[in-house]
Amino acid sequence: MSRVKLHSKQELLSAISTNREVIKSYGVNRLGIFGSFSKGTSTESSDVDLLVDFVPEKKHSTILWTCLSS
Repeated sequence: MSRVKLHSKQELLSAISTNREVIKSYGVNRLGIFGSFSKGTSTESSDVDLLVDFVPEKKHSTILWTCLSS
């Protein structure tokens, strides 16, 4: 997964969709979006707020966090 500057909710949803299989490989069951991106009020300085639900026996949150924040 490469780092991408996101400007809209649609771009965020597209990036999640494009990387769906990689995200699932980290044990992610569901992703929820909240905050300014979910409301369509994000600005250039907004961060992306995600709620991550992991499959308990496949939880790899440290690895996923590293990928998302790099």
